[in-house]
Amino acid sequence: MKFTPRKKGLSTPGRYALVFAALMAAFFLLLYLAGLVPQRLVFENLKASAAQFHEESRQPSAYGCYPQLLYHGEGSYQLDNGSELRILHQSLYLDTRADPASVLENPYWAAEESDGPLEDLRQLSRMEEPPAPNDRYSRYLMGFRAVVRPLLALFPYPEIRRIVMWTVLLPFALVTAGLAKRMGLRMALLFAGCFLTANPVMIVSSLQFSCCFVLAFAAMAAVLFLRTSQERVPLLLFITGALTQYFDFYTTPVLTLVLPAGTALLLLQQEGRLQRPKQALIFLGRCLLAWAAAYVGSWLCKLALTELCTDEPAWRTAMASFAGRLGLSGTGEYDASFYSPLRALRLCAANLLSPGSALLFLGIAALLLWGFLRAGDKRALLAAAPGYLALALVPVAWIMVAAQPSIIHEYFQYRTLTGTVFAACCMAALPRPGGGNREPSAIQ
Repeated sequence: MKFTPRKKGLSTPGRYALVFAALMAAFFLLLYLAGLVPQRLVFENLKASAAQFHEESRQPSAYGCYPQLLYHGEGSYQLDNGSELRILHQSLYLDTRADPASVLENPYWAAEESDGPLEDLRQLSRMEEPPAPNDRYSRYLMGFRAVVRPLLALFPYPEIRRIVMWTVLLPFALVTAGLAKRMGLRMALLFAGCFLTANPVMIVSSLQFSCCFVLAFAAMAAVLFLRTSQERVPLLLFITGALTQYFDFYTTPVLTLVLPAGTALLLLQQEGRLQRPKQALIFLGRCLLAWAAAYVGSWLCKLALTELCTDEPAWRTAMASFAGRLGLSGTGEYDASFYSPLRALRLCAANLLSPGSALLFLGIAALLLWGFLRAGDKRALLAAAPGYLALALVPVAWIMVAAQPSIIHEYFQYRTLTGTVFAACCMAALPRPGGGNREPSAIQ
């Protein structure tokens, strides 16, 4: 028998470690390069953006930095311009020409007499030069600055909003077309309806809200069009988890896991590659571990580098905030009693279950029932259910564990439950067991 030597290569942990190191190097390099953009251009366009926030703050129900578009009085129609302004302010002070450490320290300026970022912008807009930073927000990577600062050098904020709209809708259209081609029109329509429950008018109007949807759609497109193998899906989600921690200013991060993982699972089950519940659960477990390792690891890497390279107590402030978010200690006006998992889930579900989206939920339920009744082999259909049930519970668990921010920000945290709706959509789109799929799957 002829002996064939085994090809040597990196082990799976070694491959992931190498990818992680490359990502971290690229992340901080991008921030440094963005900081080289001329400060004068960024400052002038930031000043020119003040009028947009000023007009929106004049709405009777806006409460300063929280304008409500389309329907006044409904939480899910509420923007968070306080966070939008924070994103712009942080991007202004990423000036690596003057301060290379700003990549890690995340400096910003706050007026001495101010009631928030809106007043800070009003005072900045009357200045000829940006004042020196007087505070730090070091516990985040704030990778959004690598994109927002160059954009702010070219456009004022209203034009950036238009760019955000296209950045969200183009990959959404690409994914919808891919789903129609690979899985049929039914799944494409269900996915579009799923996105409608998240109130896309608000998503395309916000740098903050749009981030996770753009990343999730990009990962879904990779699954659909790049013919990613079953073994490489966890690696794709590993990269997606790191990108989520890098760009997201904490909105709905778990969507970047659930949406692409659900897409991959549906493709595999339609091809008959994951016929038993155990196989589906193992696959989803690998995806979850890969995504979580990168998401948490990127955050810890940022904290460690800030502690080692600057005088900022990033680790202490981050751990204090983390403890408060989990209800283990009081943080500012919110004490430990504010932590209520059931209340968080109830508030988020109330935002998602608006009258306009109730018809969609009824439609999905009807499709699930219809699919079950027409199935030739109901055991095969039931065998697929545990994977989607596990996927649907991930957003629910996220909201209940992170109960405090889910309550405080329920007007956008409810969008996390879009992942639960998507899992139900995948279940409703499953073909009749044994019927196969007319189109070849993207997963080989």
